[in-house]
Amino acid sequence: MRIRFRLTLVNPGDVTAEDIRIRLLLPHALVPPESRGAQISNIVAGNLGTHWAIESAYDATAITFRTAPRNAEQHITCDPHSRRELADLVLPAQRRPVSTTLDYQISGGNAKATLGQLELRSGK
Repeated sequence: MRIRFRLTLVNPGDVTAEDIRIRLLLPHALVPPESRGAQISNIVAGNLGTHWAIESAYDATAITFRTAPRNAEQHITCDPHSRRELADLVLPAQRRPVSTTLDYQISGGNAKATLGQLELRSGK
């Protein structure tokens, strides 16, 4: 069994969010590099390999979402004061409910550069 979380882009600003990059880090303690299955599924916005990239590094797996990849036909935006569902984040089943934080970075386009943490909590 795997645990799913819906990733949603939230734009609290007064202008359309465009040409931005979001990078989410999944520590290997939560998602071991040898775990099977994709960490992203049910993609609602964009395409894997074009808008979505998954890379494994020394101690974490990085998931990057780009709203306007170079030479891509489809550019994704998020209207002011709105939300845009992106995809499901899929994690391996845990022995107990998940309660953790993930580091993320937002940059590029008209977004305010941000380093932050996303809190994940699963049901019992």
